[in-house]
Amino acid sequence: MVVRLPSDISPQQTWDILKSHILVDGFHVVCDPQASHGAYMHDTMSGEDYLDFYAYFATQPIGYNHPRLRDPDFQSRLLITATTKVANSDVYTKYYADFVRTL
Repeated sequence: MVVRLPSDISPQQTWDILKSHILVDGFHVVCDPQASHGAYMHDTMSGEDYLDFYAYFATQPIGYNHPRLRDPDFQSRLLITATTKVANSDVYTKYYADFVRTL
C-alpha cells in the first residue's frame, strides 16, 4: 500500500479532491500553513500571500508560524495534549493548569 503524504498532492488536486467529496463553497484558496507567516496566509493556488482578515474565526489570534510556537519544549507538550484529546471540562490536567496560568 502506498501512503500519499499531503505534500504529494498539488494545489489543484487538493481542490479537485475536496470538490468531489464535499460542498466547496468557501474561498478558492489552498492555504499552506507552513509557508504562511504572521498575519499573512499563503495560497498555494496563486502563490500569493494574503493579509488574513478571516483568521479562522479568531481561533488563530497570534498568526501563522509564531516563533515561540516552534519551541521544541512547547511542541512536545502540545503533542501530548493533542494526541490525548482530554475534552471534558470536569477532568483536569497539569497541561490545562499550565495553559490557564500562562493565559
